Amino acid sequence: MTPYISTTFSNYGSSILDVLALLEQENIHKVELGSIHRYEENLTKPLKSFNFEYASHNFFPAHKNEHFVVNIASNVADIRRQSTNYLKDNISFAADIGASLFTFHPGFLSTPEPSSDSTENYDFKFPKKQIDRQEAFKWFLESTEQLLSHAENKNIKIAIETQGSKTQSQQILFSTNEEIALLMETFGSAYLGLNLNLAHFYIANQENFEENFEKIKKHSSRIFAMELSHTDGI
Repeated sequence: MTPYISTTFSNYGSSILDVLALLEQENIHKVELGSIHRYEENLTKPLKSFNFEYASHNFFPAHKNEHFVVNIASNVADIRRQSTNYLKDNISFAADIGASLFTFHPGFLSTPEPSSDSTENYDFKFPKKQIDRQEAFKWFLESTEQLLSHAENKNIKIAIETQGSKTQSQQILFSTNEEIALLMETFGSAYLGLNLNLAHFYIANQENFEENFEKIKKHSSRIFAMELSHTDGI
């Protein structure tokens, strides 16, 4: 597993083209296209002009509506449809630029909103009302089935990022080994795997971290990527 440098090191709302030009100057070869960039049109040809090996993540290319939140586990059909269609478009884009992998988030138990208008704040605020966890996971699996079918047609692998939160643990999916195992059992496709976010996994499992880490290693052949950020020496 070779390291990719994520473009999320740059400023929120930056142009992806400016960031890639900087990485090119630094002789970087493998790049993850991150989720903090501003909306820009007609990016396929400019990105292909660079000599990078790409992976692409969730909210890239950016949505026209900067306040749009992807939630493929929503019980609101229109939110789920818009989220799934948006990710399908981004999977298609990733395939078009020759990316090796597209990673995305599993969704939430309620529909969040940005916590403020500050462009430096990436957190969400969640309403108190939320749906049952099993219901959210059902919608997540249904959406994932659609995304997987689309990825197979586009011949690109996809991976779902494991989650963890210090403040909103009851709002997130895909933070336990049980949910990870269920996903792996439901879909045996070689096109679907895990993006193991090590910091998220530690936060969600820190009471029995070593035991839970041994459990997730059972899926090692389907760990397509690991995110190493904010790990503080884990």
